[in-house]
Amino acid sequence: MIQINLLCPNLAPESWCKFHRVESVGVPCDHFNHFHSASVIIEGIKPIFEDLSNSNLLRKCLHGKSQNLEKSVNNIVKAFKKYFPYSTNNADMSL
Repeated sequence: MIQINLLCPNLAPESWCKFHRVESVGVPCDHFNHFHSASVIIEGIKPIFEDLSNSNLLRKCLHGKSQNLEKSVNNIVKAFKKYFPYSTNNADMSL
């Protein structure tokens, strides 16, 4: 079994990773005996995560359809070019 904790930064006692904190004092880390969220909370948020991981929704994100058009940088550049059409041709490039 590969330990995912090997990807955590090893800052010893100051680490945010419980595995590295416990390992630095010489005690074996018990991955099954630590704080978990209450099962009521898990059951409440589980459908949200399942909906957000829906393949149709994720497929939309691949094509950039998740970006808010009003706040996008490209929209700001296009608006700038609309008011200053002869200023530069660089505004045609997508950022």
